[in-house]
Amino acid sequence: MAQQNSFDIVSKVDLQEVDNALNQANKEIIQRYDFKGTKTHIDFNKKENEITIVSDNDYKLKAVIEIIQNKMVKRGISLKLSLVRTNRTRSRRDCKNKNRASERYRQR
Repeated sequence: MAQQNSFDIVSKVDLQEVDNALNQANKEIIQRYDFKGTKTHIDFNKKENEITIVSDNDYKLKAVIEIIQNKMVKRGISLKLSLVRTNRTRSRRDCKNKNRASERYRQR
């Protein structure tokens, strides 16, 4: 009987739900007092399934990641399936000033 039955496991992420969660996170960032006057923003590249988060410092960057994760969980997006941390980058100018942090996430 086991040889007759088989199944495939497929995991897909609804990119529209990811986009909605990121839009909600952007709205929250704009309204939060601790992000007023900062250059914090979230970019979502749908073609490459890549999320780029830019912020002034590591504390705010971690706060943005937490906001995004909360929004995704509320929309039913599994964090294990949707986000893979690929690298942490700083531009040359920002490395000198150490005033801006950025992280990129890519869908598996």
